[in-house]
Amino acid sequence: MTEADPSSPQRLSEDVMYVLLGHVGATASPSALTTFLRVSRSFHKRLIPFLYKTPNLTQRNVPGFLFGLSSTDKIDDDEREQWWQGDVADKKSAVARRLAMLGHVQSCVFEDYDADVLTTLVHLSHKFEA
Repeated sequence: MTEADPSSPQRLSEDVMYVLLGHVGATASPSALTTFLRVSRSFHKRLIPFLYKTPNLTQRNVPGFLFGLSSTDKIDDDEREQWWQGDVADKKSAVARRLAMLGHVQSCVFEDYDADVLTTLVHLSHKFEA
């Protein structure tokens, strides 16, 4: 077993990281959260609920928000039944990953919605009810 380099910074404990990421999640802007999500799997896992809690949807960001849920994207029956269980990173399909992330949405703000945005959302809700 090798010893850690004494000149390298010490890693923070999981408890400390959990508290820090909770604070970041509760106070950071959506764009900052998106940047933090890309740092590591643990950041992604901890911050996704904050990012998806109350999204602001506009005509510009709806396609990205719903990415992976088009009529050509597929999800197998096993994943469809258990999309809310387990880690997002463990999901095989983009559809299951997106559904797991959307499961964190508590409310949604439509900033400049129109018939196209609402039609897309209604179409997707009917697609996944089956």
